[in-house]
Amino acid sequence: MCRYWLTTDSLFDKNNITEIKAGLDRLLKPGGPDFQSFINKGICSAYHSRLSIQDISSQSNQPIVSEDTILVYNGEILNWPKLLLDIPYELKQREIKSDVHFLELLLKNNLIKKYLPYFRGFYSFVFVNQKTNKILYCRDSLGVKPLYLGFSNTGNPIFSSLAEAITFHPNFEKRISLEGLQLYLQYGYFPGEESIFENIYQVSGGKLFEMNIDSRGRKISLSNILNFDLNTFTSVSSISQKDIRFDNNYFLDLIENSCKLRLLSDVPCALLLSGGIDSSLLAWIYSKRLNVKLPCFTMDFEGCKEESEVSIAKKTCQILNLEHHVVNFNKTKINSEIESIFKSQDQPFVDSSFIPLSILSKEIS
Repeated sequence: MCRYWLTTDSLFDKNNITEIKAGLDRLLKPGGPDFQSFINKGICSAYHSRLSIQDISSQSNQPIVSEDTILVYNGEILNWPKLLLDIPYELKQREIKSDVHFLELLLKNNLIKKYLPYFRGFYSFVFVNQKTNKILYCRDSLGVKPLYLGFSNTGNPIFSSLAEAITFHPNFEKRISLEGLQLYLQYGYFPGEESIFENIYQVSGGKLFEMNIDSRGRKISLSNILNFDLNTFTSVSSISQKDIRFDNNYFLDLIENSCKLRLLSDVPCALLLSGGIDSSLLAWIYSKRLNVKLPCFTMDFEGCKEESEVSIAKKTCQILNLEHHVVNFNKTKINSEIESIFKSQDQPFVDSSFIPLSILSKEIS
């Protein structure tokens, strides 16, 4: 995924900028290896590390900077081409080739509150308007894409995709949060707005926030201006009996449409295939319902005493006539990759499956 960092405190000297950029390159580049950029514009400093998926040309590199605004974005808005059809023609001053430029169009024309509840996908963004001295920011309704917020000693907001990146700000004091650590040891993750660091908080998913800042970029006020979380759309009182359907075709259509949306890409797609029902069903949907032959990748755990899923995945690919690749997971591969994998994480993570998943993703790329 892409990763970014943004603050409205740009009074850095050259040494500060060199140190900040070096730290951000180390921490954020593993998630966005295709292009990195650090910019200063007015009161704003921003960094973006890009993983190119839609419109792989330089036109969609970030940060997106205009005369008065700066946008940093991470994720995918899967249904933006359909939503774009509803935008008045006179607002489309240029051809839109990616979701980040679609998002920019909405934000610049004050249409974000109208269309945000209809986004299908997973994303986070921060949009600074230096003319109005406002910052808009949010995460998707499930909070899939991370977004953290902290404040410098002077009251300037600092946003980032990773909590540790916020501590690179020269006016931020880095301290471990004992409360956050206790909650992690209790639950195995950081609940709510907590993080491993003091004064760094997770932004709640499914809410659009507006922050007013002064001429020096310091926070004046903060408000939640739109709710689009799951509770807003799935409350029991809002669902009538006639809306509830359980027939097979309905659910099959839902899965098919979801799979189709995820093909929106300007780079090749692949499928992670295990021996389980879920990934096998997806392989069937893409192959038989959408007529898309995705190459499939399965991980083989060397020395595992339990029955391997490779044989089941291989049989699935044979039945569906799909290209199949097996990636071996062994001690040698773990030893060569483990250090870089942990360096790309900024706080404790209880799910050890991210180790083989990271290795598998690297092999596929």
